[in-house]
Amino acid sequence: MNPKSPTPDDKEAETLRRLGRDYGLRPVERVGSKWSATAGIGLDFVASVMVCTAIGWWLDRQFETSPWLVISGTGIGFAVGLWLMVKAANRSFKDKK
Repeated sequence: MNPKSPTPDDKEAETLRRLGRDYGLRPVERVGSKWSATAGIGLDFVASVMVCTAIGWWLDRQFETSPWLVISGTGIGFAVGLWLMVKAANRSFKDKK
């Protein structure tokens, strides 16, 4: 295929742009993508704390060391959650450059 010839996707996109101009429509923006990315970061944080706390609780029941492994698990989950948030923030800043 010649690199200068338009692909079917390019033709379809041009047709949609032309129709949008004819009917006074604006292009659709991806509003939910930013919200879903932010929600995903929050869910990662909560999930890491909950999973590590649950593991600590289970280990406490196995070794009868209550409440020390729950506390340790919660702390580890918090640290992992923060690490995931920092990693996502760094990725976001790199994408903006």
